[in-house]
Amino acid sequence: MNRFIYYPSFSTGVVGTCLKNNTEIFPGITSRFYDESVPKEYYYPFFLVTAGHNYETENYREKLGLGKNVIVMGDSGGYQIASGKLKWKSSLPQIILNWLEENADISMNLDIPTGFGMHERSKFSVFNECLDTSYDNAVYFDKNRKGKTKLLNVLQGNNIEQINIWYNKVKGIKFDGWALGNSGRFDKLMLKLSVMNKNKEFDNNNVRFIHILGISKLFDFLVISKLQNMFDKLYNNRIIFSIDSSSPSIASAFGQLYFGNNFKKGVLTSFNIHNYDADKYDDNALLPCNCFICKNLTFKDIKPFDTKSYLYTSYHNFYNFVNLIDISNRIITNGDDVIEQILGRDIVLLLNSLEKIILAKDSVAEFNRNINIFNRVKNIYELSDNSGISKFLTNEEK
Repeated sequence: MNRFIYYPSFSTGVVGTCLKNNTEIFPGITSRFYDESVPKEYYYPFFLVTAGHNYETENYREKLGLGKNVIVMGDSGGYQIASGKLKWKSSLPQIILNWLEENADISMNLDIPTGFGMHERSKFSVFNECLDTSYDNAVYFDKNRKGKTKLLNVLQGNNIEQINIWYNKVKGIKFDGWALGNSGRFDKLMLKLSVMNKNKEFDNNNVRFIHILGISKLFDFLVISKLQNMFDKLYNNRIIFSIDSSSPSIASAFGQLYFGNNFKKGVLTSFNIHNYDADKYDDNALLPCNCFICKNLTFKDIKPFDTKSYLYTSYHNFYNFVNLIDISNRIITNGDDVIEQILGRDIVLLLNSLEKIILAKDSVAEFNRNINIFNRVKNIYELSDNSGISKFLTNEEK
């Protein structure tokens, strides 16, 4: 069984600065967790870079120390364009493609996302403008690619009509896989997969990657583990699923440390540094965690909220994600009776519905037949935002 990949999006902010500066997190140990010199329990060779923030920086991969054994996912910057943070110009597709080829192993087309209500700040105000520009960019990428990076087509859309229109427009461009945008809600993710599956998209041998943008809730881990398990069997391990987010560092910015989980409720329990209670916690007491980051840290170490403590909390959250992905993979490989004991009956029905949808001749019709199951667990799924920080996250991460 393949293990789906979580790509941490840490190329900006405090963590990004520490990575650029090769800051030590502990004496003699770099904050670059993807560096082969770090202890094996700390090593994680996957990373997401964002062209929208960093396209003007030459040799970016080298400056972050992302060696040849690190698999780097390249986000193209479409979200920054749609939000108005990156001003559109006709030369951007060439600039972004060249940057991605030099800095990433797998990259997304420069799409313009839909559905975020931010287009008043950019030139893209309606669905067709987003689609037409995304298609033109994909054609440009296809004609001008040098082969230094694998390319992913991007599927956007807020409803079945938009998803069908977008897919039928771009499906003829044969990249190395797909990225799915605006899929933070489970039903939108499955609707996109249903449309693609109905059209036998995954039978195409060129499709090797399926990346879901900006998700990392607890039930996301379970759902993607289930999908990865199914696709391994159906497509002989050809297709690898992946997700990305900056949630571990964003949570840290708001003082959240993840401790423990409740799969039945779909939440991670957390400790908030800002609500630090001196009467309840001894400054010199060790943190209640034995992960590689925390095992020798005290509450006093994380209290200052300086660069070092920010690294500690961000990386604790990050490694908690990695551990939960391993747990999710192990859960999914069990039978329904074991899964029901861990997750509850409704989640078993939901996970089984994924298989019905993917195996159906008409996946969209099967999706609609299972919508009641989706709605039954909707409240659990949408509330499982890990830390209570959903109001601070970007729309792409919801």
